[in-house]
Amino acid sequence: MRERSLLGLLVACLAGCSVGFGQGEVSGIVNDPQCGLEDRAYSLDPSFFAAQSVDNEAFVSYRIQRGGHFALTSDGLRVDVNRPEEIAARLGEPIALGPLAATPEGELPVVTMTLYLNDTCEWREDVGDLATIFPAVAGSITFDAIYAPSVDGAARRTEASFTDVRFEDPRQPDDRFAIMSGTFAFDFDRGRPAQPFP
Repeated sequence: MRERSLLGLLVACLAGCSVGFGQGEVSGIVNDPQCGLEDRAYSLDPSFFAAQSVDNEAFVSYRIQRGGHFALTSDGLRVDVNRPEEIAARLGEPIALGPLAATPEGELPVVTMTLYLNDTCEWREDVGDLATIFPAVAGSITFDAIYAPSVDGAARRTEASFTDVRFEDPRQPDDRFAIMSGTFAFDFDRGRPAQPFP
């Protein structure tokens, strides 16, 4: 059920996202026989960076994506930061990533990441329940800067890096997974609205 909630979070329409100035890279391997990918080298080559801040700035979501289309037809990485002020106090420190099932009921991890390959692996109605949308289940991410208005209202920069993060389909973890490394840097700009998430 939590996995469905995560997928729902990815595809939900959230208003008020902002396009800012960013750069980054995400690469690794993908194994998804359903999509014809078996230990295939993969590079995201992102060109679109967006962020959304909600709940009085207590939650910030980043989208690092190839192209500016909707997530359901694009490849990208979504990074959700809960309690960004906590990250601000832990800059330079690896933050563990894990499945939602590892957290107490009703509690969100500090950071979650989701890899989606809806361009490379086109969404098909006959296998829609097995779309290539993989949550991170192991590894860590390190922030060197974070947009956290409750800590510093003038700071707009977010910078992060991650190495060998494992993403997988919780229903077929041995057959459908990805291992990715990457970096991203993003300047939040509230004045440039974009299409709603996803």
